[in-house]
Amino acid sequence: MRILIPYDFSSNAQHALRYALNVFPAGEHEITVVHIFLTDSIRPVLPLPDDHLIRNEIIQNLQEAIADFDDAQRINLEAAYGLANEVLVDMVQDRSFDLIVMGTHGADQAYRLLLGTHASYLASHADCAVYIVPEHSVLQAPKRVALAIDPHHPVVPENIELIKKLPLEHLEIISVANSRKQASEIEELAWLLELRKLDVFSMEVIEPAGSIDQTLEKLVKEKSIGLVSLIRRKHRFPESLFHDSVLSRITKSAKMPILVLPGEA
Repeated sequence: MRILIPYDFSSNAQHALRYALNVFPAGEHEITVVHIFLTDSIRPVLPLPDDHLIRNEIIQNLQEAIADFDDAQRINLEAAYGLANEVLVDMVQDRSFDLIVMGTHGADQAYRLLLGTHASYLASHADCAVYIVPEHSVLQAPKRVALAIDPHHPVVPENIELIKKLPLEHLEIISVANSRKQASEIEELAWLLELRKLDVFSMEVIEPAGSIDQTLEKLVKEKSIGLVSLIRRKHRFPESLFHDSVLSRITKSAKMPILVLPGEA
């Protein structure tokens, strides 16, 4: 699997990198770590005069940052100039990365909200899955994963295959129903019945307890979930406003790792 990891030399970025390499060892996956060196909001027009010198210094600093990791020599290191959101989206499109792994906050306290917005933006716009790692999350591969689904849309097969690459012991399919009748209808969906035949899967239909993010947070505590996975879908306006706001709220306030998977249009 081809994995892209943005890195800004902050403690949170180091935590996200260490987490990523615990879950996806460099010896088994193609890992690229990139530092993007534009900190203001002005759109770049021309390369900096000493662009190559800056890139060389960044690569040296990245080499020092990953020196203690296993298989560090197998990790690709890059420096890119531009606006973080645009650079990362373009890298995914141009080079067919399967996954972005990133932290939620950066080096400077003043940029915490901005960098949280980066994670939220990429979760909504990148053409690949996005794995968001909060700064205080446990440094271990998730054994129990909850996949929150929209019951009226089949899970894309590629998403299931990606999740199955995690070293997990159990994947719980979670859906929210507002009534017993709706819960019964969800449980009888043919594609969900097929998933339940697999040993690693189980399914639970739960009643909402407050907002969607509050419901998921409660579930995480009750079932010792190590990773919550959500499926992003393309919606028409104004339906997209609700969907994007929920996704943004969850990714910005995440207290546990979140895996956002691309879905069907």
